[in-house]
Amino acid sequence: VGAMLLVHRRSPNGPADRPTSTGAQVGMLSQAMALMRDPWVRKILGFAVFQGAAGFGTLAIVASHLHQVHGLSLSSAGAIVALMGLGGMSYMALARPLIARLGEMGMAVTGGSGIGLAMAVLALSPWWPITPLAMYLGGFFFFMLHNTLQTLATQMAPQARGMGVSIFATALFL
Repeated sequence: VGAMLLVHRRSPNGPADRPTSTGAQVGMLSQAMALMRDPWVRKILGFAVFQGAAGFGTLAIVASHLHQVHGLSLSSAGAIVALMGLGGMSYMALARPLIARLGEMGMAVTGGSGIGLAMAVLALSPWWPITPLAMYLGGFFFFMLHNTLQTLATQMAPQARGMGVSIFATALFL
């Protein structure tokens, strides 16, 4: 699609007088820079970078770890990793009462502590049958933390909500 747009932009039938840098692009960049000057925004984005690295970074090696350390087949190890998604779905089913009971700070602390403990069990357990439960609970707690951070991202810059969420997603996957 990018190549087609580039060809279209340069073709005789395409828009000839379109500038390469529009006012909207400059405005978008200045809006992003203004948000980055806010200490609260930087704090939320810092948590997002950490969660992305710790959560997705470790998730990327769990199947290989289970295969190498415990001798599981890669398909079995992959099935265990998939339990993270089931844990996330379980969190979604229980989110409303959990939010009411724990509140924002409790959700973040419980989610972060739970995912840390689950990953420690996955890394250190000499007994592989505990790993499916650890992965399931890891998914539950990961989504508890992630959804709390995501909610904060929607609120961290009410004057530029779309830009705030966009920067949050960038930080998460950075």
